[in-house]
Amino acid sequence: MENLTIIEAKEQLEDLIERASKGEIVVIRGAGGRQVTLQAAPDGAPNTEQPKGPKFGQFAGRYKIPENVLEPMTEADLRDWYGDAS
Repeated sequence: MENLTIIEAKEQLEDLIERASKGEIVVIRGAGGRQVTLQAAPDGAPNTEQPKGPKFGQFAGRYKIPENVLEPMTEADLRDWYGDAS
């Protein structure tokens, strides 16, 4: 088991991943006494990372974008949007 600082780990991350995949455990120390352990996940281990935000294409086909979406608003649309200020 090897102990490294974050700066040392950044400089040799690819090598550390290779070593961890072969069974070695690497401890990376951060500021304030925090530390993490880098080790290989067991074969077939599920990916526990949760996706952030919506998935690409998740709303495909559910909404129709109007053909005039990029056209300037009409006077009537502007009155509806901002209210009648007269």
